[in-house]
Amino acid sequence: MNKFFTQLKRLLSLTWLKYFKLFKNNELSIKRRIRQFKKQAIKSPVIQCDIGLGYYDPNGGALNYKKALKYFRLAANQGYAEGQYFLGLMYYHGHGVKQSYSQALTYYKLAADQHYVQAQYELAAMYYDGKGTEQSYVDALNYYQLAANQNDANAQFFLGLMYYQGNGAAQSYLEALKYYELAAKQGSVVAQYYAGFMYDMGLGVTQNYGEALKYYELAANQGMANAQYNLGVMYEHGEGIKQNYSTALKYYELSAEQGLADAQFGLGSLYYNGNAVEQSYIEALKYYELAANQGMAKAQCNLAVMYENGEGIKQNYSTALRYYQLSAEQGLADALFGLGTMYYHGKGITQDLKKAQELFRQACDNGSAQGCEAYQFLTSNMNY
Repeated sequence: MNKFFTQLKRLLSLTWLKYFKLFKNNELSIKRRIRQFKKQAIKSPVIQCDIGLGYYDPNGGALNYKKALKYFRLAANQGYAEGQYFLGLMYYHGHGVKQSYSQALTYYKLAADQHYVQAQYELAAMYYDGKGTEQSYVDALNYYQLAANQNDANAQFFLGLMYYQGNGAAQSYLEALKYYELAAKQGSVVAQYYAGFMYDMGLGVTQNYGEALKYYELAANQGMANAQYNLGVMYEHGEGIKQNYSTALKYYELSAEQGLADAQFGLGSLYYNGNAVEQSYIEALKYYELAANQGMAKAQCNLAVMYENGEGIKQNYSTALRYYQLSAEQGLADALFGLGTMYYHGKGITQDLKKAQELFRQACDNGSAQGCEAYQFLTSNMNY
């Protein structure tokens, strides 16, 4: 008996239960009602779709794709939008059927034409990515617009993104912000972040740190690392709020724990300078290394300086040279200048004034005043 009810629970969706009463003390009555219910399903696309949902897990946890496909198809063939959408979803992912973007597109279109919002959103994404059809930003924009008009937060965000990038329509920060804010009000964390960023940078709107702070906090409270980092920056520099190194430290730590290199660098700088924490070259070195290992040029350069000067670690010109080189390869002016000084003084490498001169020139070209001065000095004083 228990096994029967376990199977029954798995088979039936909540919607099924609205159509008949279950009496746990009468198994035969239950089986008879199930048979009657399935007969009704032949005629009702709503029930067909509900049966399909009882067999289907869109996330890939297979229940019974074959049966789900059968009932979704029955509903779709009667023009039922939800059935068409889920049939498209099964073709899109290849669940119980050969994967086919073109078939998915066909069924999504049928459902979208009936204003089924999820189908409009998925159809927009397919046009945006060019899956099952030629890429078309115009069509993507159109379907995102239709879904956004039905208050779909994801569609509102992507519509904002398309206006931000100028894909499918003339680039417009004003329109982008409009849709970001609509999605943000519905709790879309990425929309909250982008709305904050636009107020922070003054894109499509007068720069407003207060509004930026508001949206960043909303996103940060949902655990978004980039928003936490940007909040840290605002508190560290007193942008739109009283400067507070302790609060900056808190947000940098939250973001750094998620592996964001910028936040790791920010933490390193707080420890290096002793802001909100006891000054510690050892802690600074630790966080700079985390960021440097992710390829962050500024962190690599700062590590090079610390190894060159023996700050928090034994002086090591070879390691300093390596980090300067990694950072300089990314065009960082300070690293190019630092590498030039290593060649100029012969630290960890054979002295090479011509190489130093070239590095100083590159540093100058990338905006280093020290690089310009050093290049002019060597150019005036070197004997060729």
